[in-house]
Amino acid sequence: ALLLYKKSNTKKSSSDSSEENEGEKDPESIVLEKLNGAKTGASLLPELNLADFEKDDESNGHVAFVTAASNLRAIAYGIVP
Repeated sequence: ALLLYKKSNTKKSSSDSSEENEGEKDPESIVLEKLNGAKTGASLLPELNLADFEKDDESNGHVAFVTAASNLRAIAYGIVP
């Protein structure tokens, strides 16, 4: 059950509504559409499973992966690894 964000029930004054163009969405509606779209998209992703990180066991490659990732990041930012 995906809970979506809804627009608040606050009323605008008549002077506020006359300033808006016909068919133009207010900023609150635009933000709510983006938030709800992100939630819907995230619900389509596969479920992730937890994995144990064992720093003392070199046979699983965890330390090598972290080292490689940090070296790539250093190269990308112009830092000597």
